[in-house]
Amino acid sequence: MAPTLHDNLRGKVSGRKTRDGWQELRIGHTIKGVEGSGPELLDNALQASGLQRLGDLHPTIQGLVVDEALPDARGGGVVDVTLTYRRPEFTRPGLGHSTGAGKTVRVGTALRSVQTNRDANGKIMFVEYAGQKKGLTMSRLMPTSTLVVEWSQNHSPGLMSRKYVGKTNTAGGFDFAEGEAKENTWLCMRIEGVCSDGEWWDCIGEWEYDEDDWDSEGAWLDANHACIPDGVIMADGSVAPEHADAVKTFKNYKRVNFNEIK
Repeated sequence: MAPTLHDNLRGKVSGRKTRDGWQELRIGHTIKGVEGSGPELLDNALQASGLQRLGDLHPTIQGLVVDEALPDARGGGVVDVTLTYRRPEFTRPGLGHSTGAGKTVRVGTALRSVQTNRDANGKIMFVEYAGQKKGLTMSRLMPTSTLVVEWSQNHSPGLMSRKYVGKTNTAGGFDFAEGEAKENTWLCMRIEGVCSDGEWWDCIGEWEYDEDDWDSEGAWLDANHACIPDGVIMADGSVAPEHADAVKTFKNYKRVNFNEIK
């Protein structure tokens, strides 16, 4: 029979909270139906369905992860397990890039080739002939900023990478950047980690910036002329209000609060 997780143990909840929020939280659980003996019994208890694993994020309190699990066998296949959540320690002696605040931040800007249907002023590009307007998509070089953060933590970044990579920032959800980050302008490209001592992980995260946002735009094209129909684009290059549905913006990436990585 697989071990099962039961209600929290009465009186087995404690912690430490400061002005910066919860720093440590201990929660007790009872696991029943555990098989084996000695260390095997304890290991089996820690694999119970529904019990969080080492390195897992707390389900409701941002920034806390399972840092320690203390199993205590009571007999009869019953094991009490106390999980201790702590804020990841991002600094340790001897890690070259993790000193002071515990993170190293590198920023830079370079040109890259992109396909766009808007000019430098943000107006939709089109050409016109014999009364027909045709939308354009052109390749041009645009400045692209990247931000790389390096840090050290005492658990694998695997869960973190699956949660954040391929997502963009919520409004105010990217404090690594200089100034206030507008929503959906920073896309997480990668989060990686290397563990060389069996305990600490040297991690790196990379974000790419889009001044407008990371959404895409699509337009209705006339079936006969493969162009945007007359009247959709006004003389100033904007979309006519009565034809607003002919040119739409589509959300490419879900939003997350990257400040939870702290």
